[in-house]
Amino acid sequence: YRAAGEPNTTLVRETVRFTGREVDGRHELVSASGRVLRGRDVVIAAGSRPRELDAVPLGGRVVTNAEALRLESLPERVIVIGGGAVASEFASIFSGFGAEVVQLNRSMPLRSVDPDVSATFCRVAAWDIRCGVEVVASTAVDDGVRLELSDGTALDAGLVLVGVGRVPNSDRLDAAAAGIDLHDDGRIAVDAHQRVLRDGAPVAGLWALGDVSSEHQLKHVANAEARIVAANLVAAAT
Repeated sequence: YRAAGEPNTTLVRETVRFTGREVDGRHELVSASGRVLRGRDVVIAAGSRPRELDAVPLGGRVVTNAEALRLESLPERVIVIGGGAVASEFASIFSGFGAEVVQLNRSMPLRSVDPDVSATFCRVAAWDIRCGVEVVASTAVDDGVRLELSDGTALDAGLVLVGVGRVPNSDRLDAAAAGIDLHDDGRIAVDAHQRVLRDGAPVAGLWALGDVSSEHQLKHVANAEARIVAANLVAAAT
């Protein structure tokens, strides 16, 4: 619909990055093919991507939660790597559907919440939760994937779901090269009005919202931030 259903929208199907230049008060970006784009207002809503593990490359029977939602059949055994909300949720989903599930964690699951919640989760979970282990290597086998663990053991499964967090896509935009302030985890720094910061001060005409800037990686948060940006853009134009 962006290509044909929005009369005031021009869709550019390319990756773009900031050049760090501003021409006549307009921010400049360049596409992968060399096309130069300039705008007085630029809204960065580039999102995030799943964090990958060197020891467990994505692809084939190693998936993220996005691919897990599109499986055509239920694997007999699933290994979930990660202890955050997404990994724990999918471990519960696969277990509830009847798969044998093993959840691997470097520390305790749900460690960002109250310790009592984490302890209760581990106690009531109907699947195998292993803490204090990491994957050191993975190998494709005939019926799935074999994982070698830091405790010297190995596990086989028909599917491996990697859920170890997400990475903001600011690096793919060359945000740092444009002088944009970044948090330690790579998120673009914004103020309460979603204005992008440079040296701690808002940059005129530069906005960011969603996973690329928010510490709360939730669709509802991104929607709320989008409404803030839209309102501020309208106010700035009137």
